[in-house]
Amino acid sequence: MAAAPPIDSCVQCASKYKRTRVSLCRCNHCSVSFCFDCMKEHHEDLQEKITHLSHQYNEVHELYQTKQQMIETEVKNARCEVDEWFNQIIEAKKKIMDNIEQAEKHGQDHLSEILTKLQQISIKINGLTKETLFDLTQIPSLLTDLDHIQNDLKNIVGNKKAKLPEVTFNYEINFESTSVPTTDVTQKDPSPATETSQSCSIEKVKSSNQYVVLDENDEACQAETSEDSAPECLLPTSFPIDRMASDGINIMYSTYDTTPPMIAYCDLKNLQVGDRYRHWHQLPIVDMIYWKSIEKFICARMERSIQ
Repeated sequence: MAAAPPIDSCVQCASKYKRTRVSLCRCNHCSVSFCFDCMKEHHEDLQEKITHLSHQYNEVHELYQTKQQMIETEVKNARCEVDEWFNQIIEAKKKIMDNIEQAEKHGQDHLSEILTKLQQISIKINGLTKETLFDLTQIPSLLTDLDHIQNDLKNIVGNKKAKLPEVTFNYEINFESTSVPTTDVTQKDPSPATETSQSCSIEKVKSSNQYVVLDENDEACQAETSEDSAPECLLPTSFPIDRMASDGINIMYSTYDTTPPMIAYCDLKNLQVGDRYRHWHQLPIVDMIYWKSIEKFICARMERSIQ
């Protein structure tokens, strides 16, 4: 008598529901046998995963299109800003050159008038030598006219009033990832080596002005400090501070001992990331404030005039 072929049992019933059922179906994708109920459940699970994957793909693709549009818009706006700025420079240059040409014309016209007077005097002088009778009474008059012309020529001077700042053109735009790197914040027991390192860091912070002092009412200053611990109201910045201003939350400051100078922004809510900065190619900053009514930081620069 022939033996009956082995009957597979439902894998999901055995693993998930702790029961035994005969498998009547087989998933060709997974090569796993199921009963009718588990086959239906397995199919719904696969469909749900595929649907979730499709939704996730659509979200990522939509975000990609948004960033693509953002890059195109920012580049277009940047080009417009640079074009507008250079157009203003070109228009200012045109006005300056027009003023120079008008000044040149006025000066040449004045010299032409003086030349006409000189030519008239030259004619009179030549006439004196050709006449039989020499008229001495004309000489004082001609000398007086020559003195007037000489004084007029001496009074012609070039008065120049110029204000042309020494500016290096610079315009930067970039599209970078702003992801924050993960850091290990697990606290460890202090060791003698760690305490020595902390002490050196404290002295370095105390002796340097590369930090931001928070307001006394800030939560960071509420904890008691001692001479052996770093003041919690002192927060290090990425660069040495020269001038600074605060909007009550964050800090904007200019630097010194950096080539070229920089202007940086310290985000006190995200101290794990270095301060954002731009190279400063303008005249030196002498003061900086936050203008609350317009919600902007204002810089006062050192003026330089050429005369």
